[in-house]
Amino acid sequence: ADEVSDELNQITVQQAQMAETKALGDETVVPLVPEQLRGRIEKATGESAESFWQKIQAKLREDLCKDGGYLHGEWKQYQDLSTKDVVTWTIAFMSALGYALSTAGVAIVPIAVWILHVLLNIGIKTVCDEAAPAATAA
Repeated sequence: ADEVSDELNQITVQQAQMAETKALGDETVVPLVPEQLRGRIEKATGESAESFWQKIQAKLREDLCKDGGYLHGEWKQYQDLSTKDVVTWTIAFMSALGYALSTAGVAIVPIAVWILHVLLNIGIKTVCDEAAPAATAA
């Protein structure tokens, strides 16, 4: 629990610093995946953080926004997602894609924390609403 809190605090601080920089007029592009997580993802998965994020984003939307998904059920029942739920989902996701947990394990908690951060700041409804046009176009 302390590791999750520390990771979430680091991500929140980094996002606040980037927002402050942009507010001062700097047009710096804010990366979707924070720098401290980027290296862990790339080392654990052997692919770019952007490519990995695209995979996780598609699976997250599928599981969260559609009936029958694990996270969808948790959200529907409790109107909340616990850290444990998201970590459990992340482990299952990484395993399903064939990532060896022996190497990817170091990135699971930070990835789960990043997912929570995205959901808390963007909102579950927004994540699912953004997925709706893509689903109807397919």
